[in-house]
Amino acid sequence: AQYRDVQLIQLSVKCPHLASLDLSWCERLTDYSVCRMAEGCTLLTELSLSNCDAVGSPGIIALARNCGSLTALDLTGCTRVEDDAIGEIIKSLLQLSWLSISLCELLTKDSLIAMNDWGESLTSLEMLGCSSMSRKDVVRFKEKVAGRTHVVDEQDDFNDALYK
Repeated sequence: AQYRDVQLIQLSVKCPHLASLDLSWCERLTDYSVCRMAEGCTLLTELSLSNCDAVGSPGIIALARNCGSLTALDLTGCTRVEDDAIGEIIKSLLQLSWLSISLCELLTKDSLIAMNDWGESLTSLEMLGCSSMSRKDVVRFKEKVAGRTHVVDEQDDFNDALYK
C-alpha cells in the first residue's frame, strides 16, 4: 500500500504495540509522519523505509531517539538522510544489529567514523551505492570492523586490496 502521512499517523495511534513495519516505496511519507510514528510506535524492532525518498535526517533522528528496541533498519534509497542521522542511530540504537544505508548518497566518511566508534552491536551493514564515500575510506572502515560487522558493498575483499 502507498501510505501517506495521515495514514501513517493514524496507524501509529491505533497500533502502538507494532513491532515490525515495512513502509518500502511509500514515497509520499515525509519526516513529519515518521516523527509522529516514532513517538507512537516506540516498540518497533524492525522497520523498512526503503526508497521513502522524502524522509530525511529529522525523521530518522526521531526514530533513533524514540524507538530504542530497533534491531533492523532499512534506509536503502533514503536520499535525504545525512551523517547526523547515522550518528544518532548508532549512538542511540544499542540493539541495532542490521542496517542498510545503500544508495544514501549524502553519507560521507563521518558516518563510517560513527559506525566504527559506536556501532558495537552492528553485525551486518549494507552500503551499496554510497557515492559520497571514497573507496579508500570504505576499505579502511571494513578493515577496522572486520570480525565484528559484515559489510556488503560494491567491491569484494580481493578488489579492496588495491586500495590499501
